[in-house]
Amino acid sequence: MQRRHRLAVSILLVGLASLALAGCDRQGLVAPTAESGQSAEHAWVGDKLIPAFETYGWSPTELHCPAVAETSVSKSIGYWGGSISFGNHTLVVPQGALSSRVTITATQVEGSEIAVDFQPHGLVFQKPVRLTLGYGYCSPPPDFNLEMLYVIGSTALEWVNTSNDTVDHLLSGDLHHFSKYVIAY
Repeated sequence: MQRRHRLAVSILLVGLASLALAGCDRQGLVAPTAESGQSAEHAWVGDKLIPAFETYGWSPTELHCPAVAETSVSKSIGYWGGSISFGNHTLVVPQGALSSRVTITATQVEGSEIAVDFQPHGLVFQKPVRLTLGYGYCSPPPDFNLEMLYVIGSTALEWVNTSNDTVDHLLSGDLHHFSKYVIAY
């Protein structure tokens, strides 16, 4: 009797392990990209599957501003940290966020919205870095209910926890990885 019980438990455990491993297979699931024009209900962000905002029935509207030209600045930053200012925006990398020296490129994307892009894409920090976006040249909504979003292509994937200085028109948030970020409402 005990032998049958152990055999049944072993078979059950092997079956559950197989299902768990099959459920972890991400092959074929990719984050949408601007180049592919893909849209998705979910996308992989690091090792997390994140639902796109359309899944929640809310589609963010980008804050529109007078058109700006593309502005890029590159700087090598290492363990001791540093900052990069580009356009009306600043990225502050604290000490210990990087374990080795990395050349970071910060770009204000050309257009009539506040969109910034960072290279190398996918760079993950050991401590959060602080991004401050200036929107003083824009016309924000009357309630100043602005959000910073992580986007891939035209798909918003993640809110960034932010603070909004409505006097100086600065939206600041902590980033854990590099990609493209926009201001929306």
